Amino acid sequence: MVELNKTADKNSCVFTGDSITHWYPMDELIRGVTVHNRGNAGYFTYELLDTFDEIVLCLKPDKIFILIGTNDMSIKSITPKDACDNTERMIEKIKKALPETEIHLLSVYPVNVSKHQKVLKKICKMRHYYPEKIVRLNELYHQLTKKHHIRYVDLYNGLCDENGQLKIEYTIDGLHLSTEGYRHVTECLKEYIL
Repeated sequence: MVELNKTADKNSCVFTGDSITHWYPMDELIRGVTVHNRGNAGYFTYELLDTFDEIVLCLKPDKIFILIGTNDMSIKSITPKDACDNTERMIEKIKKALPETEIHLLSVYPVNVSKHQKVLKKICKMRHYYPEKIVRLNELYHQLTKKHHIRYVDLYNGLCDENGQLKIEYTIDGLHLSTEGYRHVTECLKEYIL
């Protein structure tokens, strides 16, 4: 990604985060604007923070969309506050280096920890703490956006089923989105991207 950034268009939209961003087929779903995907599969908030300058800020985008924290919430020892603190440092970096850039902090998506055949066993095993931590992190993210006067984009509620889990048709494994899930997200984000 660092090499790609050397020739990438500036004044664009950048999406950054973990595998949920990494696998987002935005080239096919988002039209009419230059969008760079800087998602990294497996990334935690502290890893994105460590590489933020070289994979995001150097692009000098008009708009930045951040979706990070899902992996953090899968680890018992990492609290929602830990993840929020790292994300706040990213926001502070943007505001200092690129004060004119629009910042969009996306809610962390729900997971599906049911026993449905699509859901991976390792995700199902996290049902005792994973969903609650995500809800708490989103509450902290919402507060963070108010503090820094940036946009919070709530995608969580639109992706949930009646039980508060990621809709089964929107996922391939309980965590990552299906094409239908990404189409839904794209529709929700259009007003902020264009």
